[in-house]
Amino acid sequence: MKLADLTSPGTIPNSQKLRVELLKAINYVQLEGMKRGHGSTHVGTLSASLAAAKAAVDALAYVPVTGVTVTGAAAVAVGATLQLTATIAPAGAAGYRVVWSSDDPAKVTVSDTGLVKRRAAGAVTITATSVDDPTKAGTASIT
Repeated sequence: MKLADLTSPGTIPNSQKLRVELLKAINYVQLEGMKRGHGSTHVGTLSASLAAAKAAVDALAYVPVTGVTVTGAAAVAVGATLQLTATIAPAGAAGYRVVWSSDDPAKVTVSDTGLVKRRAAGAVTITATSVDDPTKAGTASIT
């Protein structure tokens, strides 16, 4: 897992996953560093840096996602676009990222940023699902 997978621009990292990945990194540095003959000072310094990062993540209060609200729904003409916005509740919740989906991509597509594009006529539901807690989602109707 990459650090970029745990964060997105303008958001707070998913502290639970980040904590686990930092622990894996600390263990890897300690084990692999010694196996490869790197000096104990170098390995110790890197391990201490990773441990300090983990302590900072541990200090973050984990706030679970309680809901997702989607705003911006409207009628969209064929060929037109519309920007939807997903808001995670409560403010400060751990997972600010959502995954967007359309229940009928032949009629309406939605990008990973919530940009809707009308392809054909007909009512469609767009869903924004929390990455942190997939049981929390919000919907918008596009007509």
